[in-house]
Amino acid sequence: AVDTVAYTKKLQGLDPAKKDSLHEEIRSLLLPLIERFSAQKLSDGGDGGMFGWDLPQTSTGWREILAAVRYIATVKGEAFEVCFRVGMAGGDIRCVMNGGDISFMGDALNAAARLESISKSGEPLVDGALASSIDHNLLAEDWVEAELKGVVYRGRALKLAA
Repeated sequence: AVDTVAYTKKLQGLDPAKKDSLHEEIRSLLLPLIERFSAQKLSDGGDGGMFGWDLPQTSTGWREILAAVRYIATVKGEAFEVCFRVGMAGGDIRCVMNGGDISFMGDALNAAARLESISKSGEPLVDGALASSIDHNLLAEDWVEAELKGVVYRGRALKLAA
């Protein structure tokens, strides 16, 4: 899950043309996740979104995902100084069709969104299920924990140095 830091504050007082420019900056910063890092875009929140990858089976696959996370956690827009919060979770997701609408659902998406909401810019949080698949040297020792909507979510910060 990816979300723009201080999005509502950035919108305040902008005329429609400037709002369009802000949204274009956000889109241009998120686009490399798909084009360069082969993410699948699962949903678009306007100021962020949900992106997914198949669980990697090789170290090369993991490097690709971690490079994508490092990119989005450290990138900064020039015009509006856009930066992002990131939450990562592992698990199954399912696609649900309702009429002409497609939705993706699953505990992994919920966990990623909750972790994103408690993460800090530049400190992507990784849930326990995914953390167990990642080299422990790439993760902070301490767990960040928060109760949201009656559920306790725990994550460890991904170290951004390669």
